[in-house]
Amino acid sequence: MSPAEDPASAWTVAQTDNTWPVHYDRVAVDPASGAVTAHTRWADHPLLAKLSKLGVQGHLGNLFGLANQLALAALANQLALAALALGLSFVTVLGYRMWWQRRPTRDDRAARLGRAPARGAWRRLRLSALALGIVLTIAIGWALPVLGITLLAFLAADALVGLARRATTV
Repeated sequence: MSPAEDPASAWTVAQTDNTWPVHYDRVAVDPASGAVTAHTRWADHPLLAKLSKLGVQGHLGNLFGLANQLALAALANQLALAALALGLSFVTVLGYRMWWQRRPTRDDRAARLGRAPARGAWRRLRLSALALGIVLTIAIGWALPVLGITLLAFLAADALVGLARRATTV
């Protein structure tokens, strides 16, 4: 119910019901006599206006109440998980492709992306760049524990491979 802006204007009474079937009705009431001076019923709206209103209300999760909100949340969650899974799959395939193009057994051919850095190349980095990389890696590993554990496992495996190679060359 909305009061009139001045004493000569009508009050507005609106019904907004987002359950099915929907009701978006509005009437103007004369404050002096209490008589309805104008009305707009949901049935009076044009078809495209109805479809637009229903589409917006459905998209916002208001149309069917809690059931609609739960369905939208589940759909959004599934779409986000599907996008994440596709992205991770894409990154994994690209990682293997990059390794294949730069693999150590490709000494006879030049890789389009250049040769992979030699073992121990990180030792030639500036100390500030190395410190920043370590801090960022620790922060990311802390924020994303599964990634952090995977990074630690990779570092341990890389260290073991390095020790094994060093033991066989000596």
